[in-house]
Order: sequence, then structure tokens, then C-alpha cells
Amino acid sequence: MIVASSTVNLQGFGGIYFDQGQIAIMGAENAYLVTHELAHSFGASDLYVDLGGRFQFAQDLMGNSLSAPPLPGDGVLWGELGFADIDRNGVIDIAEFAAFPESLELAESTATLTTKGTLELHWQFVGRASGVPKRLVIPKFQLDLPDFPAVAVVEGNVPWRDKYAVFDGTQVDLAALAQAGHVRVHIVARHPFSRRDWSRAVLTLDTVVDLPVVRALEP
Repeated sequence: MIVASSTVNLQGFGGIYFDQGQIAIMGAENAYLVTHELAHSFGASDLYVDLGGRFQFAQDLMGNSLSAPPLPGDGVLWGELGFADIDRNGVIDIAEFAAFPESLELAESTATLTTKGTLELHWQFVGRASGVPKRLVIPKFQLDLPDFPAVAVVEGNVPWRDKYAVFDGTQVDLAALAQAGHVRVHIVARHPFSRRDWSRAVLTLDTVVDLPVVRALEP
């Protein structure tokens, strides 16, 4: 949904991508601005905030000078949308995603006690399609540690990045974790998608995994 109105609070910007395809812009006459905000719904980053800087990518579509010539270029957007091989495994990234998954699962889950005095959890969401695990876009999910009062609701729409959650010593007993050698992690996630016949479907993952805790090596 795109709303073009001069009365919308855009926090000083010409347009804002809110979430789940909801976009507000000051006016629809700037096609570059509309395209810029639409690109966010596919995982594109603001190059004047998240990557680079205001001047480094000023003339990029995802930069911040969309009202001035020349025509905006495409510095990293093509890679963020999946039309690159970021992990260099020989497969274009977009081909590694599950279009019609049959199940939602976790993969490559680890728990590490870092030298910074934190517990760092790492994992990936995968969708199994015809027996093959593939990547998925999971914009929002909840993670908690059943043995500690630590809860994290993680939001983000960057599908090619692994998922992380970090807890410090005020949230978990790091010494107890080191002695126990494992940690229980509860993850809840939903993946809504359209089937081949365009009917809507939702896969739900609600699982508790027991991960071995390892110590990071000193630098």
C-alpha cells in the first residue's frame, strides 16, 4: 500500500517504508523516490544510513539525492535483492530461496560465550521443499531462553544474513552457562506465503533446542 500525502508525518524524509509493504511519500511525482521505497520491501538498505555514507552513494537509487541529476545508479541493490552470489557458492542467491516450502526448520544453530562477556546465538531459518533445505525470509520472530528471563523479539528483512541474538551478563548467568555447557533456546516464527495456486498458507515453527555452549578464542 502506497500513501502519497503532504499531511503524513515522514520525520523529515521524502518517503518512508514502514513495514510489510506499507509506504508513505510526500508526493507521487518522483518515480525514483517511489522505486527507492519499494526496494525496501525487497530487502534493500538505505545507503546513506545503513551502508556507506551520505556522500559515498549520493547518486545511487538507494542513496539520498534522488531529485538531482544524473539518473540514479545501482551500486549494491542488485546484490541485496538476490541477483548476486554473495556467499560465492556458485549459485545465484535468489535461486536458493524456497518459493513453496513444506516445512519451517532451524539450521546451523550455535551458542558462543564471547570474549566481550556476552552469549551470542546464531542460526538460520530454512524451508524444506521437495526434501531440499532452502533459505527463507522471516521478517519477525521471537526468541527466549526458558531458563533465564531473557526475551528478544527480532525484526529485520535482510534475508541473506544469518540470524543473531546477543545477551549480556545482566540477562543470563554466563558463569552458569559455561559450567553447564549448554543452553536451551525457544524460538517461535511464522512464514506466510502463497502456494502455486495463489492460495495463502502459513508455516509455524515453535521449538526448543538444546545447544552446546562453546567459548570464543581469545584474539
